Amino acid sequence: MNAPEVRLEVQGDPAGPVLVYLPGVHGDATLLGSFRARLGDDVRLLAVSYPAGHSWNLADHAAAIWEAVTKATPGPVWLLAESFGSQVAWAMLSAAVPRPVNGVILAGGFVRHPWLWAVTLTRRLLGGLPPAAVGPLFHVYPLWARIAYRHAPEVVAAVPDFVQRRRQPADHAALIHRLRLIELADFQATVRTLDLPVWQLTGRWDPVVPWWAVRGWLREKCPGYRGTDVRRRADHVVLATDAEGSVAAVRRWMGFSR
Repeated sequence: MNAPEVRLEVQGDPAGPVLVYLPGVHGDATLLGSFRARLGDDVRLLAVSYPAGHSWNLADHAAAIWEAVTKATPGPVWLLAESFGSQVAWAMLSAAVPRPVNGVILAGGFVRHPWLWAVTLTRRLLGGLPPAAVGPLFHVYPLWARIAYRHAPEVVAAVPDFVQRRRQPADHAALIHRLRLIELADFQATVRTLDLPVWQLTGRWDPVVPWWAVRGWLREKCPGYRGTDVRRRADHVVLATDAEGSVAAVRRWMGFSR
């Protein structure tokens, strides 16, 4: 395992509370721009990018991220886990934790995906396409993005970079691998023993993860569950489609206000 393959983009006051962003299956912070711009410099943000490979399991991700975070900053952290990033977060909490974790914020995240059949179907459909065939699928994405991210100009500006990265064969292979990791992961036993605060942030119009099913499980099974904030105008990528509301919720849960 090559720990330096995990990259961190760092911003904010070194003395501020530390928020570690764990991205979804796309694997980087290209869609985080509007959230980042609104977060404020009094929070120390560490935005993780996963390596574009298909050999690591979730424990490998967790160990490398802990190593990178430990080098970057001392003290306790918050985990902001977006979609697939929730599986990385649970893996980080399943082994020896090198520092205190103040809480976990799930942004479109889950414990065990309620619709595993949909994850499997998506993986098989995408996995059956050669990398060269994936590129044309992104021709319409910039047009759709202008509508979906109309309240997030920083995200719209980053869409060309996002599309360029997704067109790379290594990136495509990594995405398929991450979907497979979701299928294999089951952290229900881990989460049932967690007493640290767990918050759920979600968009109302989420066709990828049924947030109501996740909320029901957390309410019943997770002793650390503290509540859910459903953003009315947002979809699965809630940090991008409602950056302002997401920042307000995250800062509130972290105990900060402006």
